[in-house]
Amino acid sequence: MFELIEEKESLPALRPRTTVYAVVHAEPVDHRGSEVSPRGEQQIRELINCRMITSASAIYSAPGGASEYTADQLSSEFSAPVKVIEELADLSVGKASRDDDRLGEELAKMWDDHDYVPPGGESLEQATERISHAANKIASWHSVDSIVIVVSPSVAVLFNSLVTGAHPTLEDWLAMGHASCAILEHHRTSWSLLSPFDNTFLSQPTTVVDVLPEATRRRLGVPDSD
Repeated sequence: MFELIEEKESLPALRPRTTVYAVVHAEPVDHRGSEVSPRGEQQIRELINCRMITSASAIYSAPGGASEYTADQLSSEFSAPVKVIEELADLSVGKASRDDDRLGEELAKMWDDHDYVPPGGESLEQATERISHAANKIASWHSVDSIVIVVSPSVAVLFNSLVTGAHPTLEDWLAMGHASCAILEHHRTSWSLLSPFDNTFLSQPTTVVDVLPEATRRRLGVPDSD
């Protein structure tokens, strides 16, 4: 699906490359990501002000309130158009999305077995395949350019695994930070990671685990919040 490049120094100096800023949407009001929280609003402002993203000619967003809102704010800053890409949608857990307790149970199964398909949903393997297709398609539209792709934490973890070759885990997902940004380069079908996902520039950084319902956290073996 992806051709990995491990040694940045081996890249031909003059070949055209596209810079891709992969951004996780800001903190949502709940785990469904329907809209951004007040703290998430501040996270977007701090992401813009930190200047990790230096320019963008186009912004691509996953469907969904938090992702689209984050993309729209970046669009206003960089005067770049936003296009929603359905293939970048969040991981589908199917029927479990309506039950917080069952959600934790199904997520545990999915991250333990990447081929497990929850009722009405998709496996991590299936999600990884569509994300690979979407990322390569988007990057193929640009050459010697800078673009932004805004996604959910789960899609960010799977995208990162495609680029680095690392095995994605439940712990990776739980620790993925809101408003995190990674910097990548793309050439043809090759990807290289210049800077990993990071949100340490935020005054109030948050992660996936901070917005999970208590019932879901317990099912995943995460201690209750204080």
